[in-house]
Amino acid sequence: MSMDKGGNKITNSTEGKLQAFSEKITDLAIYAMIVLTMPLIIYINILSGEAHHYHPISIYSNYVLLGTSLLFFIFYKKIAYRYKRIVFYMALIFFGTKESMFMNLEFMTVIAIILISYTLLTSTVKTSIYTVALTILGFISIPILFHFKAISFYYDPDMFHNNISTIIIRIFELIMGVSFVAALIFFVFKNNRQNIILLEKQVAELDILNKELLIQVAERKKAEVVAHDHAHRFRTLYNSSYDGYMVLSSDYTITDVNPSVLKIYGYNRDEMIGLNSLLLLGNDYKSAINIPEEQSRKQEALSDLLINTTKKTGERLVMKSQTVDISYDEKHQYLVVLKDVTEETIANEALTKNEKLYRTIFEETSDAILLMRGPKVIEHNRVAKELYPDLIKGKNDSIPFTNLNQIMHKQNESVNFAEKISMALKGQPQVFEWIHTNNSKAPIHTLISIKAIKELGMSYYTIVERNITDRKRSQNLVLNSVIQTEENERKRISSDLHDGIGPILTTIKLYAQALVDAPNTDKQLVIKSRLIDTVEEAVNSISEISFNISPHILVNHGIVAAVEAFISKFNLRQEFDFAFTHNGIGRFDENKEITIYRLFTELVNNTIKHAEASRVEFNIFETDAEIDLHYKDNGKGFNTQNISPDTLRMGLGNLKNRIQSFNGQFAIKSQPNKGVKVFIKLPKTENV
Repeated sequence: MSMDKGGNKITNSTEGKLQAFSEKITDLAIYAMIVLTMPLIIYINILSGEAHHYHPISIYSNYVLLGTSLLFFIFYKKIAYRYKRIVFYMALIFFGTKESMFMNLEFMTVIAIILISYTLLTSTVKTSIYTVALTILGFISIPILFHFKAISFYYDPDMFHNNISTIIIRIFELIMGVSFVAALIFFVFKNNRQNIILLEKQVAELDILNKELLIQVAERKKAEVVAHDHAHRFRTLYNSSYDGYMVLSSDYTITDVNPSVLKIYGYNRDEMIGLNSLLLLGNDYKSAINIPEEQSRKQEALSDLLINTTKKTGERLVMKSQTVDISYDEKHQYLVVLKDVTEETIANEALTKNEKLYRTIFEETSDAILLMRGPKVIEHNRVAKELYPDLIKGKNDSIPFTNLNQIMHKQNESVNFAEKISMALKGQPQVFEWIHTNNSKAPIHTLISIKAIKELGMSYYTIVERNITDRKRSQNLVLNSVIQTEENERKRISSDLHDGIGPILTTIKLYAQALVDAPNTDKQLVIKSRLIDTVEEAVNSISEISFNISPHILVNHGIVAAVEAFISKFNLRQEFDFAFTHNGIGRFDENKEITIYRLFTELVNNTIKHAEASRVEFNIFETDAEIDLHYKDNGKGFNTQNISPDTLRMGLGNLKNRIQSFNGQFAIKSQPNKGVKVFIKLPKTENV
C-alpha cells in the first residue's frame, strides 16, 4: 500500500487489485463465451442440417446452454462473482467433454488453453498448479483411454473429421477458441499496460516517498540521537539529583527509585522496588490521593504537598512532594519528586516556637518594650501601652517622654533624651532613670535602657523601661529607716550619757571638791576611796555605752561571741531564762552580722518592754545557701493584723527593711497569750 505526502492512500491493496482483475477477466470470458457460442449452437442445432446425426441429449444440452447464456446475459450484473466462475468452469468442462467424444483435439486444446489461462489469471498459485496438472492429465489420458479402448467414442471420428458440416463446425470452433484466447491476450496486454503506467506512476510516487522517508529517517535518527542525549542527561540528573525521584505504577507500587530516595529513607533498592509507596509517603499523601478524581483540587493537592512520615530507623522525615503524571501508551505511571525538608521544618518549628515564646515574654514581661525606627514606634507590648495610653503603632509622633509638668520637667532636665538615643545608635547602650507623670496620678519612676539594633537597620533601636517606683519607695523607706535608726541611736546615746555618765561625773566633781576641802586626813581617805569607785563606775558605763554603739566582740569574734556576751551581761539581771543555740557557724559579711546583732537586741528589748515573758529562745543555723534565724518568747503576744504602719516603721520595721535590702525574708507569727515567733532567712551571697 503506497501513501501520498499527506499520508493518504493512493492505490488499492494488492488483494483488491487481484479481485478486480479477476472479475474483469471473468466478465470478459463469459461475455466472449456467450457471444461466440450462441452462433455456434444455433448453427449446429438449426442451420447445419446435421442435427439428426447427434444424440438428443447433445441437442437438448445445447438448447439448455443457449438458454442459460441468454439468462446470464440478461441478469448478469445481479449474479455473484463466485457463481459466474462456477458457471464458466462448468461450460468449459461441458465443451471439453463433448469435443472429446468427437476426438476434436484442436478444440480440446483450445479449451485446455482457455482453462489454464483463465485459472492462471484469476486464481492463486496453488489452485493454478492443481488446475494445470488436472487439465494436462485429462488431455493426455483421454486419447490413451480411447487407444486401449477403455472408453469408446460416441460418434465416429472419421465421419466427424470428413463431414463438410462438421469441418465447418470445427473451423468455427477453432476460430471461436482462437478469438477467445486472443481476446484474453488483448485484455491482459491492455490491463498490463494500464498497470505498467500505474506502476510507473506509483514508482515515481514511491521514489518521492522514498526521498521523504530518507529525510524522515535522517530526522528520526537525529531525533533519536537528541532523545538519547536527553535520556542520558535525564538519567544523569535522575541518579545524581539531591531530590528523590520515585516512579509509581497505577496502583502506587514503586517501580523505580533514584539513589537520593534510598539515602532519604535509609532502604536499599531491593527493599523498595515493589513496595506500596503509600506505606512510605504517609497519611498526608493518602489523604491527597483519596480526593475524588473529578475534583481539580486533587492535582493541586498533589502538585506541592508537605508530607510527614518516618525513615526506616523510625526517625522523623518531612518532605515536599510533587506528583507528575507520566503515563504513555495507556500505561499509567506517576513520577513523585521528593525534597527532604526535615531540618528546615524542624528549624522553622523551633523558630515558630521561639517566636511564640518571644512574643509571650514580650507581652507578659513587666517591662515596657518599644521597638523604634527613628521617631516612629514599630512595635510595643502591653505594658508600654499601659504606660503610654495614647501610643499608636507606626504613627510619626514622638514618645511622650517630655510630656511632663513643670515640677517633673525640672527633675528630668539633666537628661538630654535625644543625645541618649544618638549615643545608643552609635553603639553605646544608655541606661538612666526617668520620671513620668500622667495627669493627676502619682509620678512613675522608670529605669530606661536604650540599645541599637543594627541587624534591622541603622535607625532601629529598642527602649526598655522598668518601673522602679516600688524600689524607689523601698529605698526611701530604707533611707528613712536608717536616718530614724541613727536618730534613735543618737537619742539613746544622749540619754545614756545624760542619765548615766552625767550624774557620775557630777558626783566625781563633788568628791573632788570635797577632797580639796576636807579638814583632816581620815576624811580625805574616805573621799578618795569613794572617788575611785565613782571613777571606775564611770569607766564601766562608758565601756557599756561603747559596746552598745559598736560591740568590739562582734567585730573581732563574730555574731556568736557577741550574742553570748550580750546574754552573759543580761543574765546578771535575772529577768527571764535565755536559751541560745547554733550549729557552729563561722564568720560572714560584716554588715549582715551587724544587722543580725541589732535585730537580736531589738527583739530582746521589745520582749522586755511589752511581752512580760519568762523565757526566750534564739537559734542561728547556717546552710550552704542561707542563714536561718529563729526567735521565740512565751510572752503575752499580740494580733499581727493590728500593727499600725507607724509602729512598723519604728524598731522592727527598720530592721525588716534592712533584711529586705539583703534580699532576705522576714516573718512574724503571734497570737494573744501565745507569745511571739520570728523567722528570718538571709542569703549568704547577694542576689540582685
